[in-house]
Amino acid sequence: MKAVLVLATGESFTGTVLGSATNVQGNIVFNTSMNAYEDVLFDSELKDEIVCMTYPEIGNTGVDLQRIAQESVHLKGLIIKSACRNPSGDRSKIQVLEDFLQEKGVSGIMGIDTRQVTKIIRDNPGLKAGIFVGDVSVADALAQLA
Repeated sequence: MKAVLVLATGESFTGTVLGSATNVQGNIVFNTSMNAYEDVLFDSELKDEIVCMTYPEIGNTGVDLQRIAQESVHLKGLIIKSACRNPSGDRSKIQVLEDFLQEKGVSGIMGIDTRQVTKIIRDNPGLKAGIFVGDVSVADALAQLA
């Protein structure tokens, strides 16, 4: 399903839905870690943030089912370039990232140039953004962000 990331600066990026197919809006931040994406999911300091991961493929080790039972997801949305559908590790103790996000109701987008998005975020601290599902015009999305 199609999704669009719209930044308050007017830039937009088209990709596909990751996780829950719901529209979300909030402040956007980036994270450059290569393998700590699971920490990002459960970090309370990212409450209500939309997080853009700069590393190209996220989800290689899945999400630890024991951690899921003990902690809550705080972020509002996740932006990635590519999702790993076959994580490594003990299959009985992990869940695929996409499935986890959908189960927890976290909206996301994948298939976009996250490094370009990161450059924009870096130059515009405190930037608002939205992930919109389906066909939405940039003008309509910007009106919702205002």
